[in-house]
Amino acid sequence: MKRKTRTITVNDKKYVWWYRLGAGLAEINLSPINDKTSVITVNFLCDNMEITDECEKYIGIGKYPKYITIDSVGDIKTISPAMASLMISHLKSDDFVTRKYITYNGFDLLAEWGFRVSKITDGTYW
Repeated sequence: MKRKTRTITVNDKKYVWWYRLGAGLAEINLSPINDKTSVITVNFLCDNMEITDECEKYIGIGKYPKYITIDSVGDIKTISPAMASLMISHLKSDDFVTRKYITYNGFDLLAEWGFRVSKITDGTYW
């Protein structure tokens, strides 16, 4: 499977980002364009991780947090350039460490930065 990467510029610095869906999560991967060995992964997990639907168990159809409503910002799609930009703009440049893969919980990061998530809308993947 080919990974589709996209470039984004935040504060005059270029980054590469890509996303992945599965197992009840939406995942954004961020990396500086000049050091792709430094990757920060931000996960947005569903509250209920148990597989309860027969379709999800056998066919591979599942749910993930598609949109989140942030009180001061509005609705943002978890796997969008807007979310990637929001994450990059609040991460420190020294968070990106060469040859390190660091994983964060997206909801914890937003709370740490003073954002309040008021609503989570699920999407479906297959």
